[in-house]
Amino acid sequence: GRTETKGSSSVSGEALKSGESGEPFPALAAPMLVAGILHVVLSLVLHLSGAADSLAPDHMLYRRWGRLLASNVGTAALVGEPGYNPNSVYYYINAVAWFLGERQSSLLMGILNGALHVVTSYLIAQIAYSFYGRRAANAAFLLFAFFPSLLVYASLNIRDSLSWLFIAISMRGALRIREPGGVTTGILLLAGGLIGTGFVRTYIMMMLLVSFGAAQMVTRVRKLPYALLGLMALVAIALFAGPKLGLSMEMLTSKSLQDIQIARTRLDGGASAAGCQGADVSNFSDALLFLPRGLIFFLLSPFPWQVNNARQALALPEVALWLVLLVLAGRQVLEDIGVRTTQVATLLFPTIAITMTYALMEGNAGTANRHRGQMVGAIVIFGSRSIARYLASRGKSAGSKGFSHARSVR
Repeated sequence: GRTETKGSSSVSGEALKSGESGEPFPALAAPMLVAGILHVVLSLVLHLSGAADSLAPDHMLYRRWGRLLASNVGTAALVGEPGYNPNSVYYYINAVAWFLGERQSSLLMGILNGALHVVTSYLIAQIAYSFYGRRAANAAFLLFAFFPSLLVYASLNIRDSLSWLFIAISMRGALRIREPGGVTTGILLLAGGLIGTGFVRTYIMMMLLVSFGAAQMVTRVRKLPYALLGLMALVAIALFAGPKLGLSMEMLTSKSLQDIQIARTRLDGGASAAGCQGADVSNFSDALLFLPRGLIFFLLSPFPWQVNNARQALALPEVALWLVLLVLAGRQVLEDIGVRTTQVATLLFPTIAITMTYALMEGNAGTANRHRGQMVGAIVIFGSRSIARYLASRGKSAGSKGFSHARSVR
């Protein structure tokens, strides 16, 4: 390990000893091509078969808004959901898709979202490479690009792929700022990622801002109580400055909690696996009391006893994979937090903020499964180190067995 210093590389001392940091970034052209082709096939199957309507009904909303905007340029009035920018860029992209493909606009958007997912996977691999080296970058790319639910959701006409992309860009920028000669590039990436997130999910942009500020504070303060006080100050500034800057802050209001409660009740009766029925988050005290239960549900659902049909049963193997990744990521965070505090906090703090927010919001297991995609990137990056170690040990073991066999033959 090493002690973190300002401006130092984000590659750990262990990676330097293993020689991974001296290896070139892995060639990912072939897996990127495979992932792209798979997205095209999935988009065709899901949209032409009508399965997309049941997997993510809100794609019909985006298609409708795209048609209205394309047909009434400059006159259609957009209405934003709580916490979403009313002029979300995603609506306008749908308008372009409708102009190009009309009734096949959702198919075009699914293919576009698939391409964005592949690009995001490449960014995730870059971050994993800067942390842990070549093998970890390979593992991170394959995990994120071929994670089952991400593959499906990124092939639909929903805004999740854009959100994943802008979160990854923001994280890459925040990390790049601390690398030698990376200040300008890092600032541009960070600004672009935050602005993009603001036009997709405004509340996530606010969480990223506060989380990145807190991550920088951890390096300078070093003592947790002072860091927490600084974080509270940043939240207060965000609450005050957000409305002044015209940013949507509905997710942070008491009325918003009541709206979330109504949405939760409605989603509990949906076709997806049952949610936390009977939960009440309509005020701050009830929301805090519900939070532990909501965290368990958001991170681990669907549970076997919630499964009602074959489609829901298909999610259970992925939950097992997800649980393994959570354990590997948690272990790696504990190992790294003392040697590169800021880098770890830059990924960890936004992940915690996103997790806690969605723990209150989720009404059913299907939505929870989909929204976990916002945090899969960071979990995959931390978990990739353990996978890289395992692959390295397997390679050494295979090599030693081959050497022993060659000697015995002689």
